[in-house]
Amino acid sequence: GVMGAEANTPLDYGIAGVNWSAQLMNLNVGPTNPNVANVTQAVDYAWKNGAHIINMSLALPCSAQSGCSATLRNAINAAGDRDVIVIAAAGNDGTNVDDPNYPGKVPVNYDLPNIITVAATKLDDSRLPVSSWGAVSVDVAAPGDGLWTDVPPGPFDLDPPLDDGISNSFGGTSGATPHVAGLAALIKALRPNIPFELIKARILDLSSLNQVAAFDPNGTHPIVTGGRINARLTFDDYDPNSPAPITSLAAPYATSSSVTLTWSNTGDDEMTGLATLIKIRRSTAPITESNWLLATPVDAGMVPGNPG
Repeated sequence: GVMGAEANTPLDYGIAGVNWSAQLMNLNVGPTNPNVANVTQAVDYAWKNGAHIINMSLALPCSAQSGCSATLRNAINAAGDRDVIVIAAAGNDGTNVDDPNYPGKVPVNYDLPNIITVAATKLDDSRLPVSSWGAVSVDVAAPGDGLWTDVPPGPFDLDPPLDDGISNSFGGTSGATPHVAGLAALIKALRPNIPFELIKARILDLSSLNQVAAFDPNGTHPIVTGGRINARLTFDDYDPNSPAPITSLAAPYATSSSVTLTWSNTGDDEMTGLATLIKIRRSTAPITESNWLLATPVDAGMVPGNPG
């Protein structure tokens, strides 16, 4: 509902999601207390079946015996290798998740580049009391208070629904997270081939956010950006031009264990401006646009240069 409910339809109950045209893949990991194994399986299923964005409105406790699950971490990392971004809840413990005494939860305590972790605000942009925070581990905030959304009938309703399948009892960081996932889906819809790094950078760009005192990076409840998402600001200076394709790729030197690649740089806008990043992948088979994400990423530490 929050992420993708479509308004102005015959079944319209007045609920409008962030992205009305998003395709949703609903994966059930448990009605009340999902376990790491189920969530890991769902993450693997999602990216293997075409998901570009994974919404994880949950925070699973780490085990005192085995710590935070390496299996789930590996699954999220593998999703990132396929340019999948994960939007995760900060958790509703109302605590600092960076505190060394905090027992830890996942995925909020994973330090992975393809995760955005979300705190929750009230209607007045104050911190929702249950929302956790963290100057290192929590990236951005989104609305999480008294959200109107469609919910399954029955025991999932915290309060009696206001109408069939409609409730305003949804909230917390679980409600804030799909706002950010929906925003990521809007960016992906405009730029289908955009890598997750640029989706994350766009969402967390300070010019795209409303700064809120409740999550000031230097305050009592800090988060990385100190801001709450604002979809209008995210697209205010949207750049419709993509970099020109690289057509001069060559491999002049190769050994049994290495290869040297050369090419002429393109720009951020066709052949002008400076590109943001360079991504390289390798495969034993020819790489095409359709199988690009299946090839193995190469961490070459490349920095874009001037066009030409």
